[in-house]
Amino acid sequence: MSKKSEFVTLAKAVVDGRLYPQTAPENTRLPYATWAQVGGPSLTFLEGANASKDGARVQINVWAKDDIEADAVMIEMSDVIVALPICGDPQGSAQMTHSQPPNMRGMKRDFIIWFDKP
Repeated sequence: MSKKSEFVTLAKAVVDGRLYPQTAPENTRLPYATWAQVGGPSLTFLEGANASKDGARVQINVWAKDDIEADAVMIEMSDVIVALPICGDPQGSAQMTHSQPPNMRGMKRDFIIWFDKP
């Protein structure tokens, strides 16, 4: 199993399988999370060879019924992502996000995760 597959499997467990790339289907039960690769660092060696890993900056967005639930889910998601085998590196603290659609509250946080290149 690739590290990216492990990441998806472990993160899905936090939200009972409701983890989606970029956007969730309409009317998804709360809480749920979305993720997207939004850039990341790259490695180049002095001899000009490519590295065998990609440093992905992955943004996790958690959506819940209120701020307290969103925060609790984000803490659990962060605990999973920074632990073995993922070893993600948090990029700052989690931030509250705007309600979308109404009556939803969110948190977002970025992590650097090193994945093997295919």
